[in-house]
Amino acid sequence: MSREESDVFLPRQLWSSKLKFILVMVSYLLMPIQLWRFVSQWLHKGGCSFLIMYTIMLFWIGIPLLFLEMAVGQRVQRASIDLWKTLGPWFGGLGYSTFLVCFITNTYTNLFNSWIFFYMSHIFYFTVPWQHCPFQRNSSSFDPECEQATSYTYFWYRQTLKASDRIEDGGPLAFNLGICLFLAWCLVCVFMMNGIKSFEKVLNVLVLLPYLIIFCFFFRTLPMEGTVYGLKHLLVLKVASIYDPIVWSQAGVQVMLDMGLGFGPIVYLSSYMPDFNNCLGDAFLMVLIKMLTLLFIMPVILSVLGFWATITTHRCCEKNTEKLMMLVAQGILPPEVRPPTLKKNPTSTYNSWLDRLPPPLRSAVLSKVPECNIQEHFLKVSGDAGEPALPHRVQLSLVPERNVEKLMMLVAQGILPPEVRPPTLTKNPTSTYNSWLDRLPPPLRSAVLSKVPECNIQEHFLKESPRFVFLTFTEVISLLPGSFFWTVLFFLLLLSLSLCAMVTFMLGIITPLQDTFPFFRRQPRILTVGASMVMFLCGLFFIQPSGIYYYWLLSEYWIVLPIISIALCENLAVAWAYRAKR
Repeated sequence: MSREESDVFLPRQLWSSKLKFILVMVSYLLMPIQLWRFVSQWLHKGGCSFLIMYTIMLFWIGIPLLFLEMAVGQRVQRASIDLWKTLGPWFGGLGYSTFLVCFITNTYTNLFNSWIFFYMSHIFYFTVPWQHCPFQRNSSSFDPECEQATSYTYFWYRQTLKASDRIEDGGPLAFNLGICLFLAWCLVCVFMMNGIKSFEKVLNVLVLLPYLIIFCFFFRTLPMEGTVYGLKHLLVLKVASIYDPIVWSQAGVQVMLDMGLGFGPIVYLSSYMPDFNNCLGDAFLMVLIKMLTLLFIMPVILSVLGFWATITTHRCCEKNTEKLMMLVAQGILPPEVRPPTLKKNPTSTYNSWLDRLPPPLRSAVLSKVPECNIQEHFLKVSGDAGEPALPHRVQLSLVPERNVEKLMMLVAQGILPPEVRPPTLTKNPTSTYNSWLDRLPPPLRSAVLSKVPECNIQEHFLKESPRFVFLTFTEVISLLPGSFFWTVLFFLLLLSLSLCAMVTFMLGIITPLQDTFPFFRRQPRILTVGASMVMFLCGLFFIQPSGIYYYWLLSEYWIVLPIISIALCENLAVAWAYRAKR
């Protein structure tokens, strides 16, 4: 037999055990970005109503497509390019399409790991830089853009991403982020150096570690203030959402993204299993693990969001109180709107005071300072998909302390009457501020809200990923006792989840090339290093100042149509090859 013929018949590696296959499938299904997308959809699309629709779509679309991809990969034992050619010469383009989608996804997916490494490189500082605004050059004052937003927002957009104001704006690459991206690709390359055998060695740690960390966070978040408020969103049921076809379509798309259908990894991961394996049982097992994981993570995330929204609303009330006190002192607001002293529950105290104000005074106050509504802050944290906001566009200055300072100044300047002087904010600034604001007469309330924004906790509750991960969670963890320990655990959680998903996507590049070019099967290290280098060079495009915009466009908008089209073509290919009536 010639060398070329022997290359073709090189034995295909198989998973050492079924447990390893289950672990690698679980690692692929637990992509951190998709975990947060599910939480965001839950909160915005009807709560338990969305869960019902998601479950129906999971059994209607998710399990059949998952079983189809697992069965085809396991039976043919080829990767995407050659597999669909085997079913029929007309379906060769489907393999190339899957390979292209996996390639493009690879170019920006590892960017998430580079952000994690960048944050981890700063956690060993005496004071982490995202907790404080930087000083201006040759000045003792803080950066005005950072003060307008928050230190967490500023660090994310200006020091991590170095984001531009518009997608059209260019600029030099973020050098520090480029180093982190290179480190992330080196780590992926090490895990894949000897194919699936080298990846098997780290599977137990990378897959089981996230569950252990989530378990620790579960018990840590339960006693935090605002946890009950966040957890009650688990029981929200909006029946009207069930009759909305758009929500049904979004539930179907979420199933496709959650299960990783149409990307290609499921096919080639299953191709490393013997053809007699019960893939139907594996498909149901994967869905069960996915659902249980989502239901386990939901209370943790909602507890964190409830705590963050509560603290943010407290700050909003404190700021509003200070600002109103200043406005009253300056004669801009009348003395009747002097807010109360905020003690144990600032939000309740402030809102109760505001509600008791006569309508004219309430309007005058609200014209100068915003309302501090916990529900609005709660849902604002995850916002629906859209263009990523920049520091000067993110109105995270809606906190009681800043509102109070501004109102106090406006009263002192005579812009607002002394009656809208805000209360002193102590233990619970949000409640105190909102109660005071609600008691103001409508004219005074309107006058206050015309000068300062509302402090609404619902608005601060939701932000899209990854902004939620690197802004909200880092801020919440910094407020916990022993924040260094919890910060390390948090980034280890993200890193383990993201690295697992990244390695499985990388297999989608390596495996098809090995099946198409047998030389690479004999030299897996050359292929792994070469593919990683190409992916790294392509990923540099996303660390330019406008890169976050392109990342957002690809991950939120572009990816949906290709995977749906691929899933439809997969059904047609199998129906043609196996005969639909069978």
